Amino acid sequence: MGEDYSTELYGDLSTAPTHERTTKVYTKIQDLTEALTDSTVNLRARIHNSRVKGNLAFLVLRDHYYTV
Repeated sequence: MGEDYSTELYGDLSTAPTHERTTKVYTKIQDLTEALTDSTVNLRARIHNSRVKGNLAFLVLRDHYYTV
């Protein structure tokens, strides 16, 4: 592979240690409903797809069989 010329654009890539407990409550993607519209939710998922259009970035998040 060639050199990655975008490393300065990635930001902080540190991950949350799994041995630390958190008080955050995570919502499963499969549990997202219209009732949660305008609410703040925490999701735990992987990036399934991403694209950039102009100065906007779009992400598709995936957890098991569900995407958002």
